[in-house]
Parts: sequence; structure tokens; C-alpha cells
Amino acid sequence: MEPEKEAGLNKRYRELAAHQVETSRLLSNMNALLTETERFNVLTLEDQLFELLTQAARKKAIETVLEQYADTNVDIDVEGICEKLDKVSKGYFDVKEVKILFGTYWGASKDLVKKELFRGEVSYLMPWKADTVDQFVKNRCLVLRHQVTESKWGTSPDGMWQFRHRVENLEMLIRIHVQNADPRTVKGGLLAGLYRDDKINPWDKHTFAHDPVFLSTKLYKNGKFELELASGETARNAAAFLMELDREAKDAVNGRR
Repeated sequence: MEPEKEAGLNKRYRELAAHQVETSRLLSNMNALLTETERFNVLTLEDQLFELLTQAARKKAIETVLEQYADTNVDIDVEGICEKLDKVSKGYFDVKEVKILFGTYWGASKDLVKKELFRGEVSYLMPWKADTVDQFVKNRCLVLRHQVTESKWGTSPDGMWQFRHRVENLEMLIRIHVQNADPRTVKGGLLAGLYRDDKINPWDKHTFAHDPVFLSTKLYKNGKFELELASGETARNAAAFLMELDREAKDAVNGRR
């Protein structure tokens, strides 16, 4: 964000906060002229004004400060940032402070993003039994599972929407490990884009001619999903990485019980 815009945001927000204080003062002055039954509940109105003017404006200001991160894999916890700012003073806002708070989280978020990508969707693709890499890999293929089934109505297969999200996350994780992609900014549209195409038969084997990591993908109607990678070594490395994430996710669940 340009320095001029930063300064402008800080200035306008402080003006807004000052107007809130002035409005509260005017309401109190008006109350002095009203009968007791007609008086405003100033405390209630102050809370409403705070929510309307300060909180809503502050959230929008935070989103503006961090807009460059909106298309990343890191969630912007606006509420959490507001809570930390309130520890300085209620309704506090400063562009540099917002950057510091989010920057600390951004710097430490790589491992968290990997775990969230796996836990959110990819765990549903892991094979039922894969205690070793050899059970997970066949030649150059990861042998996974899926929950896609043929539609009774002759339309798109049931479960395809969920499957697309899962393979998108799977692709990102594999690129993170194989290509050393940044977990915070990696994208995964190759596989999901293929299965989003209504013109293809989802049960056919599909190949990728120009991708350095992914060679082909094949869904079987018995629930097996084969994803062919660039080499047997690549497949084994990716399998070991996914198995480690799977173990960590299971340990985390068991630790909460």
C-alpha cells in the first residue's frame, strides 16, 4: 500500500472515531433538555455507534490494508486482528500495527497452511490401508481413493463437486513438496479444471502433456483413483510426504480425545 494511502486511512479513521465521541456528547447534551421518560439511553447508543462507525469501518480498513493477501491460501483473521488492536485501546486502528500483526502470522503460516490443506480435503483421498510407501505407489502412480459415483439421473457424477476441491488441495500439496512451492501462494487448478469440464468423460484416463509434475489421472468406478507423476521417485517422495501429513492429522485428533 502506498504511503499516501496509509496516511489517508489512518487520518479518516481517526476523524470517524472523533465524530463518534462528538455524537455521544451531543446526545448527552440533548438528554439534559428532555424529560426523564424521553431521554436516550446514551450507553446503548454509544455501543451501537461504536459498532456502526468504528467496528465496521475498522474491519473494512483492515481488509484494504491486507488486500494483496486476499487471493492467497492464508486466511485473514480480521476479528482476531481487531481483538489485538483493542488491547491497545478500544476501537484502535493503525495501518503499521495491522501490518505488523498480520506479518507475524504470515511469516509463521507455512506449516499451518499445509496441515489445513490436508485436513480440509485431502484426507478423504488417502487410501484406506497404506502403512508403507510401497502400498501407496504403483510404478509412477499414487494409488488413492475417491467417493465419486455415477448419477442416477445421467448428469454430472455424484460427489464430483467435493472431489474437485479435494484434488485441488492435493495438487497444491504435491507442488509444495515436489516443486518447493510456497504453501501460502501455490495454486492448484490443473486437476480440478479437468474435472470441471462437462465435455470430458470423468471415467476415462486423462493425460497432461506439458506439466512437469503430473502425467495422468484416472478414476475407477470401484473407488480407486490413480494419479501418475513424473517419475517413480517423485511418486514415492510425494507419498511419503502425504503419509506424514496423515499421521500428524491423526495424532492431532487422538491428542484432543
